[in-house]
Amino acid sequence: MLAWCVFVGSYPGGSHSRFEHSLGVSYLAGSMIDRIRRFQPELRVNDYQCDMVRIAGLTHDIGHGPFSHVFDGEIIPVLRPDLKPGQYSHELMGVKMLELLIDDNNIELEDPKRDLNLVRDLIMASDEGIPKHAVESGQAWMYEIVANGTNSIDVDKFDYIARDTRACGVVSSFDFKRLMTFSRVVDNHICFHAKEVMTVYSLFNTRYSLHKQVYSHHAAKAIE
Repeated sequence: MLAWCVFVGSYPGGSHSRFEHSLGVSYLAGSMIDRIRRFQPELRVNDYQCDMVRIAGLTHDIGHGPFSHVFDGEIIPVLRPDLKPGQYSHELMGVKMLELLIDDNNIELEDPKRDLNLVRDLIMASDEGIPKHAVESGQAWMYEIVANGTNSIDVDKFDYIARDTRACGVVSSFDFKRLMTFSRVVDNHICFHAKEVMTVYSLFNTRYSLHKQVYSHHAAKAIE
């Protein structure tokens, strides 16, 4: 994720990888849906849904090319000028790569089309929104765990904010464990207790600080 920081010398501790991040997101996604399943049995969450959410967390970033977002924003437009806006993203590429990995490794799925479509929708929810059938069936909340297009509060941010602040020494008071502890599905959405409003504020404030101090650091932008 921030491996390039080692080379610019600005944040020599920021050498963690997307592999570590993906493991973290998968773990947190599983923890989130397991907690909802345990405390809200009326939602009838099953093993299959828990597995698919974990897989979505594990594979949500495999579509990133070399040099991460630089590849998406600078290299792809040169290599494929024919692509229109919205036709390429690392999320879409990740879904295609997952399908290829399943074929190449002869992984048997009970219903490949159903499984891949669900993982795809869980990953693409932040860009494409929640599928209509999920809203109608009362499962819209499940699409807010890995990539939340409703309010941007998801386990992807929980992991990379905690990982990046620790590695780069950025001071943060954000505690994702509190948000997960005080979360509950209400009216088909994942909601948080009102007393955690400052924790939510801290999430977005820390994310802003990381963008200003680390992701947009002049040395990092020069390397890009």
